[in-house]
Amino acid sequence: CIRDRLKDLEPTDFTKLLEIALSSDVINIEGKLFEQRDGIAMGNSISPLVAIIYMHSVEHEILQKTKTRLFKRYIDDTFFVTSVSYEELLKAANSINPHIQFTLEQPVDNQIPFLDTLVRYNVELSSFTTTLYTKPIHSGHTLPFDAHVPTNRKYSTMFTEFYRALRVSTTQEAEKESCRQIFVKFKANGYPTDMIRKAERNAKRKTRNTVQRDNAQK
Repeated sequence: CIRDRLKDLEPTDFTKLLEIALSSDVINIEGKLFEQRDGIAMGNSISPLVAIIYMHSVEHEILQKTKTRLFKRYIDDTFFVTSVSYEELLKAANSINPHIQFTLEQPVDNQIPFLDTLVRYNVELSSFTTTLYTKPIHSGHTLPFDAHVPTNRKYSTMFTEFYRALRVSTTQEAEKESCRQIFVKFKANGYPTDMIRKAERNAKRKTRNTVQRDNAQK
């Protein structure tokens, strides 16, 4: 087995292998070979993990240099609430590494998208609500119902979409709108109504069970 084949390797061997994997990226462009000198290559299986580790150190420096009330990050996408100016925060973030430059998107009408979630701020209640966000340029295409793949995979695709939408929705109105978007998308891709509704019901059931379990563990 693999464990037996690797048992004689020392920690320094893994360090060397990691160095090779991260520093030996060569690109072929029109018959000419180019070596990547900075950063890590997209498509390298180790790249996401290394990026997460490195961005953690960047995040730590940003928090030391600025006053942020809330700072959330997914790899290199960040969401923050701060008492300093946007310009000051952006300047601090971009001063850490000249090869990693952040851009900043400000909220419009007290709302801003973050990944697949639309975050809204209620000024009167001083609270946030979230719902599913779909980019305006999204084509609406997904795995079509007439695709030659097992039916359980098609069902799982729908179930996962509904479950994700429900998990990012914090109000009943948001849940209703998020599920409507998912229903419309799969209906447009040829899925039967009964199948879509079944996936929606089961996703709602799992969401309730997950919320109840999380509340019981608090």
